[in-house]
Amino acid sequence: MSMNWLLVLLSTLSVGQAHNEIGADLLANYQQGLWFVKFYAPWCGYCKQLAPIWDSLEKELFDTGINVVRVDATAYPDVASEFDVTGYPTIVFIKEGAVNKYSGPRTLEDLKLFARRLRGPSVKTLGSLGEWNRARRENSPMYVWVGDAAPPEDFLTVAEKLQSKTEFFTSLYKVLPSDIKVKGM
Repeated sequence: MSMNWLLVLLSTLSVGQAHNEIGADLLANYQQGLWFVKFYAPWCGYCKQLAPIWDSLEKELFDTGINVVRVDATAYPDVASEFDVTGYPTIVFIKEGAVNKYSGPRTLEDLKLFARRLRGPSVKTLGSLGEWNRARRENSPMYVWVGDAAPPEDFLTVAEKLQSKTEFFTSLYKVLPSDIKVKGM
């Protein structure tokens, strides 16, 4: 009876590792989709410390369309080199080939926030006072283009480049909170 249980447990662990580990296939696939990648070395103490958090992250982001994976940089040095990995662990988020290195706290909540921020569009819309209040609570700093017209191309370009650092929004004048004043209004 206990032997059957042991076989099931080993089978589950094996499947989990196969799903989460990636090597040279990353180079063939990272141009499409969303990838949250941890580059690690098996002997690295910091990597071992991050392992259970990374496992939880994979479960938390399972249905988001983000591929949460890890690469053993010692087994795949060419893959690590492609992403300028110089220390362990190195964490990157890749969106349609654009690579964003993560340098924030290594907590589950911070990693989830980073991944969700980069998953969405680089500029989001604040369409109600409730959305404004939520955005102000969760983001500091944040940048908002206010107006009836679409934001200029420069705003969109900057938002795309800095999306990993902060949030960018658009809003209409009519939904501005009363304590925010815009010059020229």
